[in-house]
Amino acid sequence: MNLKKNGTGFVSYKEHEDAKRALEGASMKLRVQERTLLVSQHVSRKESDLVTKGQNPIVQNQKEAFKSNIFVRFIPKEVSEEELKKKFAEAGEVLSVKLKEHVQKVNGESFSNYNNGFVLYQDVQSAQRCIKMFDGSNCFGFTNKALSVDFWQSKVDLQQQNEEKNAAGLKQLITYVMSQNKPHYQTQGMQSM
Repeated sequence: MNLKKNGTGFVSYKEHEDAKRALEGASMKLRVQERTLLVSQHVSRKESDLVTKGQNPIVQNQKEAFKSNIFVRFIPKEVSEEELKKKFAEAGEVLSVKLKEHVQKVNGESFSNYNNGFVLYQDVQSAQRCIKMFDGSNCFGFTNKALSVDFWQSKVDLQQQNEEKNAAGLKQLITYVMSQNKPHYQTQGMQSM
């Protein structure tokens, strides 16, 4: 066993079947210090570096482990983890909740006016129900923006999504510019004849 300061650890098993039983029996079923235990197969950095982009086993493990995890933006700062858990439990069984202060820097000064949160549900159906119930809602009052509630995405997925969005926007811009300039070229050509 190898425990880390960040709350993670590694357990090695001699037999593959023992490891498989631990994965199936413990992940999202055990709680330690009010936190739900997530168990996944370890993938070494060397193994991860050998695969092509989009097929990273570490990212795949994250997606599987967090498939019922919700990311919530614009939570009022005065809302506690316990209050968030109680409210979001209306959508289904909540395994864990974590709040993180959203900090922005403007002109070298840091400020924060809301929190982000992570809510892990027992199952995907509860997570979907949560999105339907709370996305765009003001369930904690109208003093802040409405909540933005959606499935959690890995940084790799968010980066890929942004790249695709940027490529699509660039394609639209090129198409627009080409359509605007085409009549101009045709008009110039006709004048020189």
